[in-house]
Amino acid sequence: WASATLGLSYGSSSWYAVLSDFCVIRKGAVLAVSSSLLASLATGEQVDPQELGGWRLHAETTGFADLVVDTDEEALAAIRTFLSYLPSHANEAPPERPVAPGSGDGMRDIIKLLPAKRTQVYDVRRIIRAIVDKDSLLELKARFGKVAITALSRIGGRTVGIIANNPLVKGGALDTDACEKITSFLVLCDSFNIPLVMLVDTPGFAIGTEAERKRAPGKIMNFMQALQMFSMPKISVILRKSYGQAYLNMGGGRNSDEVAAWPTAEVSFMDPTFAVNVVHGLSPGEPGFDAAFAQMNKDSEPWDIAGLYAVQSIIEPHTTRDYLVRMLDVHRLRVTGGVGQHLMRSWPTST
Repeated sequence: WASATLGLSYGSSSWYAVLSDFCVIRKGAVLAVSSSLLASLATGEQVDPQELGGWRLHAETTGFADLVVDTDEEALAAIRTFLSYLPSHANEAPPERPVAPGSGDGMRDIIKLLPAKRTQVYDVRRIIRAIVDKDSLLELKARFGKVAITALSRIGGRTVGIIANNPLVKGGALDTDACEKITSFLVLCDSFNIPLVMLVDTPGFAIGTEAERKRAPGKIMNFMQALQMFSMPKISVILRKSYGQAYLNMGGGRNSDEVAAWPTAEVSFMDPTFAVNVVHGLSPGEPGFDAAFAQMNKDSEPWDIAGLYAVQSIIEPHTTRDYLVRMLDVHRLRVTGGVGQHLMRSWPTST
């Protein structure tokens, strides 16, 4: 179900909000276990309602807010928009819509949106908007787990779920918030028969003591398990970097029904500079480093992995939209009639 928090929400009304499939919060509203008054009495300290359960907390820290709006009217409009992507019940495919004029017009120059240098950042939303139907992108949890984009959209008039790494934030390295956000989105899409498109450009998972304190291994494996239980078509397109375990979590290693790669793709166990150090014990500037680095870069190109059929198609960037339309059409021919198995129907909504 969908929920809108428009004022003060405590106790059972908060449970309904966080259990919903879509939660929109109006600025100024409060969603919490108990009121600020009761919290103040319990702790002996003055508790600010917005710090306790305001929209910014749930948009940026807890991730409970899928969308934040300014008015009650905008909240209701957001629910209508969200529901327009979904089927009327879980045993039918999502509805089709006419393809908006101008859809795909940006595909000719899409490669210009991707920096040639692997370490240069960019906003992947620009690439997503070029691929999907015009004005069809509904991003969920945009302020939470910002290294990943999760969004409902349409390609060729049909609903799709989009998961994309966003190098604009932390270089696209997936953190625990992003893992939770993607896992929640996978459950949503599988529950309502929405096929998945993954756009990949990530150096891997964020590492370090902070990541471990946030239980990164468990979050990564929850993400992995949800992806493997996902029963709708999954199509992964590697735009640039795909390193380490994140290669598997973003659909590689037969964790997608189709894996395509742009010629700019790199697939490796880690960044080539670090890989040379790990494999050969060489650092930049030392004798032999440049030759080993060049070979590591060559080995990371998509051609060899395509030769193993771990990447089924290498596509020119400007053909990506047409490729996705075609592959989504092919997988709609399944005998299930566009309805998934709903293997995650009992997965907790607000983990």
